[in-house]
Amino acid sequence: MPSFTSHAIAALCLFISGNLSAQVLTADYRFQNNYDSSVVTAPALTDLISPAQTCPAYCNTFGNDTVFNVSTPVLQFPQDNGLVLNPVNSGVLSNNGIYTIGVIFKFQTLPSYRRIIDFKSGTADTGVYLSNGALVLYNSATSSSVTVTADNYVEVVITRDGSGMFHGYVNGKLYVTNDDSTNQYAVIDGNNILRFFQDNLSGGATGEDSAGSVSRIRIYDGALTAEQVALLRPCTPPPPNMISWWDAEGNANDIQDGNDGTLQGGTAFAAGKVGQAFSLDGIDDVVAIGNPANLQFGTTLPFSADAWVYYDSLGDPADPHSYCGSGIGCDMEVVRKGPDNSDGWMLLKQSDNHFWVCLGAGRYRVRPLRERCERGLQTNPALHQL
Repeated sequence: MPSFTSHAIAALCLFISGNLSAQVLTADYRFQNNYDSSVVTAPALTDLISPAQTCPAYCNTFGNDTVFNVSTPVLQFPQDNGLVLNPVNSGVLSNNGIYTIGVIFKFQTLPSYRRIIDFKSGTADTGVYLSNGALVLYNSATSSSVTVTADNYVEVVITRDGSGMFHGYVNGKLYVTNDDSTNQYAVIDGNNILRFFQDNLSGGATGEDSAGSVSRIRIYDGALTAEQVALLRPCTPPPPNMISWWDAEGNANDIQDGNDGTLQGGTAFAAGKVGQAFSLDGIDDVVAIGNPANLQFGTTLPFSADAWVYYDSLGDPADPHSYCGSGIGCDMEVVRKGPDNSDGWMLLKQSDNHFWVCLGAGRYRVRPLRERCERGLQTNPALHQL
């Protein structure tokens, strides 16, 4: 069966990803037919329905859309509807004025102001908007150029640090910088409520919102740097004919084709190069996929496996589960298709810190794929070294 192992952090973006930051991802909403966060300590989101409407006649609805060239689950909301996180101080933020919030969404219309985030429980006009396509912290700062167009997905990320500095990013690029230490427009008020997309209901102009769709909302308990925000950008669009994509966002699901994995041996999650990553101890932690038919390539079909990997250390660990060949040393697996499948293969890092690819032809029952590969590397190591 395919499995993914490492002595450090690995996550699957176009198969596997690495390290992002020390800030803690405390909520991650992906709208896969539910309002739950993949970080289970965060409360579920709930709907905000227009005061003039009722549900089910005027509900938010789940669907699918193409987001950055990938078919993705989304939540669609009509005008004047939105979402609310309540309370934010329950497993999400330890300080209502220090955070990173990232939202991937699109609006159907962008004339004048369109609300993205409200920090004041719907009682004030201040907050984060798009105004004719420009990012705005109202009533303090506006980005210098129009970057967003209607009916196109965009990633907006905002951060606020302990000194009160507010930063706003569009698709990974910084557009708004503002000292919010005095005005505190971007501080979540004492109600501990964070509202998305629905405009304020009092305290100034109202109804400044748009219908649209949202594919993801992430919240970090801390302010990311500009470099770290850039790493939140979605992975490179998948190439044609991609079969599977495990992005490690709080689960082992295959977001491309449904070859979902299971976490074994204590596999956990940590900050990765893009979003979250699988955190593996290098001993018995595994993400196991099974043996799906569409991952059985045989010995003649071409295939590619792409991985981002971060190792906590590089050396020659005494892995009790491996065969340590003379002159080769113990290895660290990255991706393995086996152990005894006729189309078995392996991508691994040897103790000399080279990466190797091993193809195991035929159905062997005496030795597992890992031992056969290492014996093969001893016989002709140059054939497989990367």
